[in-house]
Amino acid sequence: MMKIRLRNQQKTVRMPPVPVRQLARWLTHRVQTSQSGTAVDAVEITLADDEGIRQVNRRVFLRDRATDVITVLYRELPADGCRISAAEIFVNVDCALRLGRGRHADTVREVALYIAHGLDHLFGGRDDTPRRRRAMLRRERQWVREAEHAGLLDFPATPRKSKPTEGRTAAKK
Repeated sequence: MMKIRLRNQQKTVRMPPVPVRQLARWLTHRVQTSQSGTAVDAVEITLADDEGIRQVNRRVFLRDRATDVITVLYRELPADGCRISAAEIFVNVDCALRLGRGRHADTVREVALYIAHGLDHLFGGRDDTPRRRRAMLRRERQWVREAEHAGLLDFPATPRKSKPTEGRTAAKK
């Protein structure tokens, strides 16, 4: 069984770790059963903010911008060929909050979609053409709908109140 580790490196949204990990486990099983060929020992899912994922994007892809999700694979050398010993999936919770509101969805559903997308890449999904991108999105949305029907998206994700920046005070009424 693949090990799943969850790290929360963002402070934008409060997300309880146990149900997020359960969702990730369920999605991992669902994606693994629909994709073939890739074996993975462990995956670490990191909930990041815009700046955190921007740093990863800069380090991994030399792109200085935030994005929704990044999957990084670590392959064993060289005896096992293409076996993936570990992977990291970075999920941008700031982006999920923004886009979830814009799509009349919610942050939890958007985070689930990003986790599904990262796992889809991990297990062989490719979105390098418009046709493949549409196919991936269709699969991932289906997996998220199934997770929702299984009750795995029924947990709170509450935005934290932002604090006034230094030097500014909240206006009194």
